[in-house]
Amino acid sequence: MGIFIVAVLLALAGGLIQGVIGFGMGVVASPILALVYPELVPVSVVMAASLMPVVTLIDEGRELDWRALGWIMLGRVPATMLGIYLVLILPVSALQMLIGVVVLVMVLLESVRIAIPRNRGTLFGSGFLAGVTGGSSGIGGPPIAIVLSHDEPARVRATLAAAFLFGSAVSLAGFAASGTLHTNSVVVGAVMAPTAVAGLLIARRLRKHIGRRGFKIGVLALSTISAFTLLVEAIF
Repeated sequence: MGIFIVAVLLALAGGLIQGVIGFGMGVVASPILALVYPELVPVSVVMAASLMPVVTLIDEGRELDWRALGWIMLGRVPATMLGIYLVLILPVSALQMLIGVVVLVMVLLESVRIAIPRNRGTLFGSGFLAGVTGGSSGIGGPPIAIVLSHDEPARVRATLAAAFLFGSAVSLAGFAASGTLHTNSVVVGAVMAPTAVAGLLIARRLRKHIGRRGFKIGVLALSTISAFTLLVEAIF
């Protein structure tokens, strides 16, 4: 019973944050689940986040940047499979260390006002990084969000939602193909998914109180937390 209480609380918190910033389920849920129920990561986290993009696109789909999404997915789809494969053959800690350092560098550049350009190369690269880390740990939002952080918040959320929707489908297919889709993680993920949507719906009331500057600060802060989370998991 305890596992479901923890999972539901994490899903609610993750959905609330993702509803405001555009990502956050993996950042909130993955580290804690990895500590107390490591067998649930990343499958349960990916499943928990699978319904939220649909709700976000219903709300803000008109803001979706299709061109950016195309380049992101061009990098993300093959990288997701690569992330799953690397988990099977390499120490997860090495992958977490690499992605954590890259995300921290991206945050640092933005923090000192060295803007990361928003072009085909950086969109592709952010999708690639998101695919690798999403497939290995369930944390896939920060690289994409940082590259898109200068856009309007609604556009960032919609574009992230579309990337997550396709990315989740690819990840789950990869988990099934690699034999890592186990009953316990599927059941817990199925319980988390509707709770995450509830958090997302609550977040609707909070968005209007966060301006564009506050939104960017939130993206950078959550990205920093995710990077340190990956580094701590890699070290310990």
